[in-house]
Amino acid sequence: MIQEGIKMNNKLTELVNEHRMLDWEIKKLELLSPFKEDEIKVLKKKKLKLKDKIEVLKINDNRAAIQG
Repeated sequence: MIQEGIKMNNKLTELVNEHRMLDWEIKKLELLSPFKEDEIKVLKKKKLKLKDKIEVLKINDNRAAIQG
């Protein structure tokens, strides 16, 4: 049970870091706008999917903490 929590926290940290890197990459590309609009759109979708995964992990982590 403890190892599951550690794995979940590690995955959460990994996803948050990846989300931040995508945010930085999007901001960098926006400076080149409108030349990189398609690339920006793809990165924003990827960032949104990561945000969803982060929220699911947070919910699961909270449930695990409550249960035990």
